[in-house]
Amino acid sequence: MDYGEKSSEFLENVLEMRRYEKNYFLYHNKSDFENLKNYFVKSKDLFELLKPQFIKLNPEIKVDKMEKNFISYGNLLNALTNLNPKDRYILKIEEKIRNYGSEISKFAESIKIKEKFILTNYIRSAKNLFLFFSLFLSLFALTGLLFWYKLLISSLNTLEIEVKKILSGKSKEAIVPPEFQHFIDTFKKT
Repeated sequence: MDYGEKSSEFLENVLEMRRYEKNYFLYHNKSDFENLKNYFVKSKDLFELLKPQFIKLNPEIKVDKMEKNFISYGNLLNALTNLNPKDRYILKIEEKIRNYGSEISKFAESIKIKEKFILTNYIRSAKNLFLFFSLFLSLFALTGLLFWYKLLISSLNTLEIEVKKILSGKSKEAIVPPEFQHFIDTFKKT
């Protein structure tokens, strides 16, 4: 898979992680917690894999902070594994998990927004380049057509003037080699 697909998969996994996080804290189902952990592991693995591309995409991104958020989120999930869902201490962990999860999802969404912005700029640049070349080719074709038109009109005007001179009897004598002179004499007689 290329970067775009993995980046989309990263965002999808983070969103699924957040969905199962919400479901677990609402209903305390063990299956939701297992799915939460699975999506967290997938998200973290994709983050580690894509970290160099994230830095290239936007050097201002705080990748180290996100790495710490993933570590803290994982530690809190591990702490949550050993707790009873009805324990009062779970509310503090829940709040911290939600905060870290929110930071992670904001990061994933900001990456997709940045990618979309860059892609839109590439498309806009390609469109402008295409318009420039099409305008250039149109002007080139128009100039060629105008030149051809002027050449044609000039030739037709010259032909018309010469035909009028011939019809009025004011034609110029053409220098003809002696071997073709009899053709001209024959043409004049007819």
